Amino acid sequence: MTIDVTLKGKDFDEIHNTLCEMNNLVSDILDTGHRLESKTLEKMMKRIRKALKDAYTQDDTHVTKVGLQFDAIKKQFNYKSIWSIYEVDLLDRHTFKQDNLTKLKYQDITVDIDSNIHRTWCDLYAAAERAIIKSGDEHYIYIEGFAVNPDDSSELILSTGS
Repeated sequence: MTIDVTLKGKDFDEIHNTLCEMNNLVSDILDTGHRLESKTLEKMMKRIRKALKDAYTQDDTHVTKVGLQFDAIKKQFNYKSIWSIYEVDLLDRHTFKQDNLTKLKYQDITVDIDSNIHRTWCDLYAAAERAIIKSGDEHYIYIEGFAVNPDDSSELILSTGS
């Protein structure tokens, strides 16, 4: 789940009660040695999926929105890297509170982050793109995360995947 969603009370009750029933069923099986009926579990799982349908829809909508935003930036600036962090919004302020962030490190490459503009995730995308291109890495181009360097609080470390 990439965003906070709100469940309706009846959906939460359905999920909670179904999970309690599943827990009791597992306990009964363990206590009595009876064989688990797959149809019973299938019905329970169907109820859970139905109760979570709206939450999944909200999450899918958010992921699509974020993906389209970052895809537009990728196309506009002809980026080679691919944004793969869906918990954030393109223009949201990033969560790194350090005012002194000036560098982004990827492998053995360090690029400057313009201290006047590095306030949004989009700005970090630009710095990550520069670092990935500078590294020559054409395989690990999915931007998956950033972390403050524990040894240098002015530096973010870029994590990528393929």
